[in-house]
Amino acid sequence: MSILVTGAAGLIGSNIVRQLLDRGDAVVGLDRNLRTGRLDDLMSERRITALEVDITDVAAVTAAVAENGVDRIIHTAAVLPPVTEEDPVLGYSINIGGTNNVFEAARRTGVKRVVYPSSIATYSDQSDYGDVVLDEESRQKPFSLYGVTKLANEFAARAFTAQHGLDCRGLRIGTVFGHGRATGRSAAASAMISSAAAGEPYVSAVPPEQTSAYVYVDDVATFMVQTAFAESLTRDVYCVSAHTASLGEIADTVRELLPRADIAFSPDARGFVQINRLSGARLERDAGYTPPPLRQRVRDQIDRVRRERQLPPLGS
Repeated sequence: MSILVTGAAGLIGSNIVRQLLDRGDAVVGLDRNLRTGRLDDLMSERRITALEVDITDVAAVTAAVAENGVDRIIHTAAVLPPVTEEDPVLGYSINIGGTNNVFEAARRTGVKRVVYPSSIATYSDQSDYGDVVLDEESRQKPFSLYGVTKLANEFAARAFTAQHGLDCRGLRIGTVFGHGRATGRSAAASAMISSAAAGEPYVSAVPPEQTSAYVYVDDVATFMVQTAFAESLTRDVYCVSAHTASLGEIADTVRELLPRADIAFSPDARGFVQINRLSGARLERDAGYTPPPLRQRVRDQIDRVRRERQLPPLGS
């Protein structure tokens, strides 16, 4: 049997593919465009079954599952803000319609479990909760179209479970950072770290006081893989562990690791409302994984960039 990863050529999806291969799993990578550079080596070595399929085509998704002996799906294909806010039709088509197609394909073919990404965007702004650390029981009230699509995914997953017995598990994910994160309004931390690691100056269009609930891309991938196989899950939706930090604090960490880092903030920088406190205690317990500290993950991203540039890793 094999594991299907949708959005396989994306930042999170490609990390999931590699983690599954490290486990020894047979992987089917599905994406509308596989040639992003993230999976080229695996495709040339034929280590994965690579399929260019649009998840808005339910027949094509169902065929991909049925013809490849898929028994679990890790679904990551989605569009992010600001695209969802500027083009709601596209956002709803992919994030809601595409996700429902994945659920339907899984139902038709008897897939054992589907793991899908929800988001902290299903909540309101942190100011509505004060200093409270949010968890799975916290009130959800999305204010963005993106958040609405993710909340719709949660409702649809529960309906597929209640009506068809499909095992769906959602993860509410915070602000993902990592080398290669280029889209979405919360990509500033990723760009800052990678630019500094490459010895390039960086001017942030987001202010230093912007505070987010950060989670490293490798940790998101690990949580999704662990959730796909865990045998003692107690919830249908989990919050993913996150590190609360401001963009200024991340800049300070980068400067500690790279004293010559040239980081500045634009005088016209603009922030945005967001959740910045999130507890993943339940997921850590049930999935059996606890992420490393934020400073270590910033260091990991720096070293990833340095390897790409054929530079030595940071010293001890």
